[in-house]
Amino acid sequence: MSEEMQKHEYARLAHREPFYFWNVGRREIIEEALLRHIHPSAKLEVLDLGCGPGDNFQVLEKFGRVTGVDLSEEALKFARNKGFVNLLLADVASLPFVGHSFDIVSSFDVFEHIADDRKAMREAYRVLKPGGFLVITVPAHPWLWSAHDEALRHQRRYRTKEFLAKFAQGGFGVLEHSHFVTLAVPVNFLRKVRDQAKKWIFGGDNNEKKETYDVVFPPLLNSFLTLVLRIEKSIIRFFSLPFGSSMIVVARKPNE
Repeated sequence: MSEEMQKHEYARLAHREPFYFWNVGRREIIEEALLRHIHPSAKLEVLDLGCGPGDNFQVLEKFGRVTGVDLSEEALKFARNKGFVNLLLADVASLPFVGHSFDIVSSFDVFEHIADDRKAMREAYRVLKPGGFLVITVPAHPWLWSAHDEALRHQRRYRTKEFLAKFAQGGFGVLEHSHFVTLAVPVNFLRKVRDQAKKWIFGGDNNEKKETYDVVFPPLLNSFLTLVLRIEKSIIRFFSLPFGSSMIVVARKPNE
């Protein structure tokens, strides 16, 4: 990704993170999932892998002191502009920390960008203290792969069984997992069908610029979609949702 493309993408992300239904709903789902396992008054060391512009810190800071790492200096600039200071330019698959440094490691829609996600999982395990928690969100369902994923330079979308197996192989015990953003599944599938139809009818150039499916909706629709995610959050308290365009997993490193 060129420097100009990075500036554009992170500027877009930094602008919408505070209000966009997907970002707001995801933060609330993450916070409630953490609260089911960790007391919010605990003063812990938290590491956010691929922190981007930093808006998820507003959830993570409730659990302790947050350190953010990202491979993009552009992303870190946006985070610094929001007042965040514990930021490092680093590869999440090769972290500059000694082992057993953090109580919580988080990574929100980052692992799908990593070529060797198992290596990143091993690094998360290494820097976590015994009994520490790992919380990750990723895009779900490989059959939803589309121009949206290509535009965002994803390496993959995840199947539940496959993703949970990587936690087990990495030494973690999974505490809970669920899909979310259920409405996006039929919508994104129809968009994918539309894109394929256009390609078959009109032809397509593999080198043409890919566009994401992200759309900033009118306030009323954005509020409705936020409400839908809050309903999903309430459902997830009791059982896992079997489908949705995203997936969350909370896992724990065993006490040694």
